[in-house]
Amino acid sequence: MSHVELGISTQEPVIWSSVIRSLLLPLKEHHINAPRLLHKCGISAKDLEHVHTPIPIRKYLMFMNQAAIEADDPILGIRLARAIGPELLGALGFVFLSSSTLYEALTNLCRYESLLQDVTHMTVRQEAEEIWFTYGLFATDISDSRQDIEFSIAHTSRLIRMFCGSKIEFNAIHFQHGPSVMPKQYELLLGAKCYFAQESNSIRMPASSGKISGKLFDPNLLQILQGYLNIDLGKKINAISFSDQLRNVIFEGHVHAPITAQKMASHLGISTATLNRRLRTEGPTFKELVDRINFDLAKRLLKDSSQSITQIAHTIGFSSNANFTRAFSRWSGGINPSQFRRRNSSD
Repeated sequence: MSHVELGISTQEPVIWSSVIRSLLLPLKEHHINAPRLLHKCGISAKDLEHVHTPIPIRKYLMFMNQAAIEADDPILGIRLARAIGPELLGALGFVFLSSSTLYEALTNLCRYESLLQDVTHMTVRQEAEEIWFTYGLFATDISDSRQDIEFSIAHTSRLIRMFCGSKIEFNAIHFQHGPSVMPKQYELLLGAKCYFAQESNSIRMPASSGKISGKLFDPNLLQILQGYLNIDLGKKINAISFSDQLRNVIFEGHVHAPITAQKMASHLGISTATLNRRLRTEGPTFKELVDRINFDLAKRLLKDSSQSITQIAHTIGFSSNANFTRAFSRWSGGINPSQFRRRNSSD
């Protein structure tokens, strides 16, 4: 099998127009000619007339990157996030603020985020004395996602502070990529110690913060809004292929390495035979699917993070650098990780 045959999803990932609409006023305040920039990136005024128009993520990322260039501000995404509230997320923003505790709010954000934006990897977990919220994009055939990552991490930190008031302090914020400006500028804007070239884009906070009660907790409103979102989520799940459903389960961290068909089937509540039969109707075998996911993740980390190749091998689940290099060369048709990074690095 050639590396080209590893492809699974044929649909271009999209983001709702509501996200771009929310950026227009803050961009104007930064003296950016948003209409001209939208046209330059292939986004028409008609595309933004309604809040639920799907916009290709590559156009959105191009829009964010070009805005940063025109503003001559490498961390524009962070500044934009400081000017936007829960309305960016529509009903999900108010589900977040109406949740009973911060951990529930973050869980709801992770559950429903895919309604706004495809190929999003968002998780919340508790490890020892800390809560980790992580964010990333897992598609690799899109442009540099640095502005989106910094915007999303900054906006989530803003939502957390809105939820908790003055009760929250972050332990640290992590980015996979290197800094565009002096790290101190990140820390002044984000209000936390920032680390770069990390394994994930994350917000770390004390475990006790997960129990903080929301100032706007409203169980009735929460139930109503979640009802609407659950309907939309069900429609989206039914509309995507089984392969992409499995891909989402893996990227959301529900099945840990080593990823096997048995583990995946158990998580989904089906037999291994049923899992393999459903995959056969779409084309890929389970091994081909996992290879594609690992290849996608490896390319993303090589392009947009400052992690060493050894760190990337460990992140993906390889026991050694040599095993990872052999696998990557097989997936890519003969290009090793170092060669791929030199040709494609976004830094």
